[in-house]
Amino acid sequence: MIDVAKYGLWGIFAFCFLGATLLPLPTEVAVYKGLALGFSPFSVWLFASIGNCLGASTSYALGYWGEQRIPKKQRNGKIWQKAESWMLKYGKWALFFSWLPYIGDPLCIIAGLFKIPFSIFTLFVWGTRTIRFALIIWLIEMIR
Repeated sequence: MIDVAKYGLWGIFAFCFLGATLLPLPTEVAVYKGLALGFSPFSVWLFASIGNCLGASTSYALGYWGEQRIPKKQRNGKIWQKAESWMLKYGKWALFFSWLPYIGDPLCIIAGLFKIPFSIFTLFVWGTRTIRFALIIWLIEMIR
């Protein structure tokens, strides 16, 4: 795990970037730790959001350009199948669920596989993820 105390805001960025790939990292932990260390809510939001959105965009690129490189094991998993069925059923609108744990990251890869325009991907994915981090920070600040 990336030590947020050691790397500061860049640790939050890296943790949230990796958490937006297929690595199951709880990005909320990095956000909480950043706030607990005294970083401003805006700085935590900015670094977490940009890191997470760039990680999601990396997943999109992996699907867009690396279709043949995605392991069969990943494609046959239960979560992958669910994400793919959502994309088939809802198309680009499925990306509104990209902020969800576990299913959101495969949705980003599948959006790339389905060649959803990057402008649509950016609007839906970056929009929902930045709102999600704002809500997480607001909730943490409310209970502290």
